[in-house]
Amino acid sequence: MLGMTDLEIARRVIFSFISALCIIGIFSNVIGERRKKLWFKARSQVSFFNRRGYFGRAFLFGRPITKEGVEVAVAMYGCIALVTFVIFMI
Repeated sequence: MLGMTDLEIARRVIFSFISALCIIGIFSNVIGERRKKLWFKARSQVSFFNRRGYFGRAFLFGRPITKEGVEVAVAMYGCIALVTFVIFMI
């Protein structure tokens, strides 16, 4: 990481963000809407500041309320951390 320019760091941060969105999307598709509703509790109060578009509805998980939800959340965070580590170490 020594000797990286500001542009290289910015590029890696952007790639890390995009990869995190991809991982969340993959987990969302694999789990499905029915299991997401069983395993996670989404915020029910809707205001101007937390309105959701397509990505917000598709990627919405919420707070885990079951053991399976916690396992999915930990696996998702682990995958994101691993990919970010790989992006910054290569």
